[in-house]
Amino acid sequence: MERKKLRASLIALVAGLALSAGSAFAQSGVLTADPSAGKLIPYYSAAGNNATIIGIENVLSGASGVAAGDFYAFVHVVIHSVISAEQMDFTLCLSPYDFGYIVLQNAAMSAAQTADKTAKAGKVSYITVASDNIATSGYVTLAVSALGDACTDTTPTGGNGNQNALATWAVIQDVGSNAFATEIPTASATVNAGTGAITCSAGAATDCPGLFNNSALVLARYDVNAAVTSQTDLFVWLGTNGTLVGSAFVRNVSAVLQCENESQISTSIAVPHEVNVLDPSALVGIGQCTALDQNRGVVRFAMPASGLAWSHISQAGATYRMNFLAYSPTTNNQIP
Repeated sequence: MERKKLRASLIALVAGLALSAGSAFAQSGVLTADPSAGKLIPYYSAAGNNATIIGIENVLSGASGVAAGDFYAFVHVVIHSVISAEQMDFTLCLSPYDFGYIVLQNAAMSAAQTADKTAKAGKVSYITVASDNIATSGYVTLAVSALGDACTDTTPTGGNGNQNALATWAVIQDVGSNAFATEIPTASATVNAGTGAITCSAGAATDCPGLFNNSALVLARYDVNAAVTSQTDLFVWLGTNGTLVGSAFVRNVSAVLQCENESQISTSIAVPHEVNVLDPSALVGIGQCTALDQNRGVVRFAMPASGLAWSHISQAGATYRMNFLAYSPTTNNQIP
């Protein structure tokens, strides 16, 4: 039953994204899934009933600087753990304006999924914890590794770094329930086409236009109102791990909780890995806000490395599930 739900969800997602893809080309910035040569999907979950679905479209057609006819994009995909250990990599190929997708899930592929992958060979992939031994959570990078005049081109040209071919979307779907899918913000980034590593020079907005620069001050919204079962997951993706102490990474960042009444309370956040998921209700000092029924506010901190931050706010038993991108009063490269 769970696999059937995943299949149905995937069909609905693909149909919806294909219809909405035309709106993705008018602006630049993570808000509109802007086409670029490299893409970061900063979080995936394949734990339990969770499945992460990543949609990819090749928007390349007649772009300047591309050899005539070389509009087929070879897309190198690298799956990383939360500490950036490579789990596996593979390459997809998309024809002009073609749509492919990647599904990361816990269970082994079903017969229907196997048939779907076979029918759409080369542009669809199902990766599972059960069969591929990937980590249950982490992140994914995509890069244009080459361009050709067909997916069978045996001598494709180098394509990384200057072809804005990829538009991407991503969601996490709980396939064991009827819960709505949760969108994962995707960002443009400078992705090494071979290793999948992301590089950003400190303070250089042109390197990673979809990411906050290192040291950028950010404001991340939270809502922890227990009366309506509000819960906030604060996601912080960073381009580096913290300091290795013994066998574990360690990195604590000074932060400020700003309550609804403008009170400012010093606290800290632990962001040891490249992928970090925080619960604002567990932060030291939050009780000073909630004791006064001040359940909403922002966490303010400086990014310890180039990265992306966003809040996912939900309410148990309700359909309220919404993402809020973090905002910076100093630099917002990820917003048009």
